[in-house]
Amino acid sequence: MSLLWIDGFNHYGTNGSRLAASAAGAYDTLLNNSGTVFVDQPAMGGKGAQLSATGGEGFALAKAYPAPYSSGALGVGFHMIYPVSFNTLDFIVFMSSTGTVLYRIQLNEGTGKLAILNGAGTTLATSAGTLANMTYYHVEAKMIIAGSSAGSIEVRIGGDTFVAATGITTNGTAVGQIAFDQRVAGGDSCVFTMGNLYLWDGAGSVNNDWIGEKKVYTALPSADTVDADWALSTGTSGYDLINDVPAVDATRYLESSTVGDVSIFETADVVPASLAIAGVMTVVRAEKTDSGAGTLEFGPVHAGVPSLASKAQTNAQFLWAAKVDQLNPSTSAPWTASEANAAQIELRRAA
Repeated sequence: MSLLWIDGFNHYGTNGSRLAASAAGAYDTLLNNSGTVFVDQPAMGGKGAQLSATGGEGFALAKAYPAPYSSGALGVGFHMIYPVSFNTLDFIVFMSSTGTVLYRIQLNEGTGKLAILNGAGTTLATSAGTLANMTYYHVEAKMIIAGSSAGSIEVRIGGDTFVAATGITTNGTAVGQIAFDQRVAGGDSCVFTMGNLYLWDGAGSVNNDWIGEKKVYTALPSADTVDADWALSTGTSGYDLINDVPAVDATRYLESSTVGDVSIFETADVVPASLAIAGVMTVVRAEKTDSGAGTLEFGPVHAGVPSLASKAQTNAQFLWAAKVDQLNPSTSAPWTASEANAAQIELRRAA
């Protein structure tokens, strides 16, 4: 798989709106509190997700992996900034599918140090260097899942090793999810803002080790095409019903009750020509409103060649679903900037 998830947090909601209200389905845990909100972060290239957790609330955000990992490598990267604070928080946590904490990377916002701990709370390593509040950093962490003391956890800041724990046995329990921001100590809410988030594993031949600093560009539908089978809730332009931020679920949507219906949309050109592309993620927001089977296929199209994921619709509320394509379906090679800008989005009623 390699690249598992990409999120620039630009397509969910407006500045100050709660993640829990508009990002449902994208993540498996989203604290519904007044501090876990979208915030404008021009230095990160758009919006960020401000995560906030007080004592007893648990994690502000968590995402399950496609399947549990009992071997191999897992990685995560994002930009971050945190305010003046004296709290300690679980910054990044690798957990089992049932929520058991396996390993945690803690941030002491008072000292600026990072520490790596096991699930029992034993400190395995502490950074010699320190981070500074109100400063932007790129963070990337990698966990090697292995037995016989062959496992490790390393955190890099700006591409350089900041803290690492090696010679540890990390395959005792499979890793099923990753979580962010849980208060450990301190009197106030533990807050930090993340942006340009990505997750990866060690499979495949691309994006499978230390991906480095990346920026997520969000391209919304910008025009209809001749493929326009899905019915419009209102108006005459399909694309205009599905590019609202936030989505207007009650009155602005596309719908289909006919198997084989296809609608394809152009997208805005947002990627600078000079950039290399690690991957393209297509996201959709969908619900099913009646009984019986219903399957949505969706994904990018380039030069007439689609790459579609299939999602059985069982939810009775609008939820997000996503598909990552590291290779262009029309060339079987990594995307170029011009190809990503030329990509379309296809929606197909498959069952």
